[in-house]
Formats: sequence, C-alpha cells, structure tokens
Amino acid sequence: GVMKTPSISFAEKSSRINRSFLSYLDQVARLIRKYPNSRVYIEGHAFDEGSEHEAVKISQNRSDEVLRYLVEKGKVSPDNLYSRGHGDSSPLDMSDTEEARTKNRRVDIILMTK
Repeated sequence: GVMKTPSISFAEKSSRINRSFLSYLDQVARLIRKYPNSRVYIEGHAFDEGSEHEAVKISQNRSDEVLRYLVEKGKVSPDNLYSRGHGDSSPLDMSDTEEARTKNRRVDIILMTK
C-alpha cells in the first residue's frame, strides 16, 4: 500500500526543520519502524526561492534534513529511505498567496509498504 503523511512546511529559503514539526516526525519515525520492509520516499519541494538550480538545491537540502532527523533522532534504518529534491516542479497550490507559498515549501513523506 501507499501511505502519504501530511507535509512538513519550511520557511522561505530555509531547510531547517521547524520545531513545531519534531513531535510529528517522531510519530512518522514510529510508523516507519512499524513497517521495516517499506520503502520511504522523502520528497523535498521549493517554491519561488530563486533560480531553478537554487530551488532544486534547497528542496534537496530539505529532504536530506528530514532523512537525517528520522535516522538520528527517529532511529529509522537509512537502508530504505530515499531523499529527493524536486525543486519547484510540483506545487500543491498555485494561488499567489503567502499561505500557498508556504504550503509549497515542503517535504512529503511517502511510505510504500509491501
């Protein structure tokens, strides 16, 4: 099956995980440990944060930060974790509001269970 967790949002041009998401990531880590054979895709996204190259870089940094947190603090095995930065190629919300921009600066975590 496929489980997609709610997105983790980031401040503009930042790949630092906001403290308000840490207990949520601890829950995600518990979920991942419950399915040790699942593949976990950590998908970073950016929006309106410089050139395409910069957007890809920051989105990759975001997904790498989440992966590092899950491994170091969440005690998840890195073997089945895949971190990928998508730049600004797939925004969730195209309305030109601050809320939309924040929503698009995100990391999604997708669990593929066998």
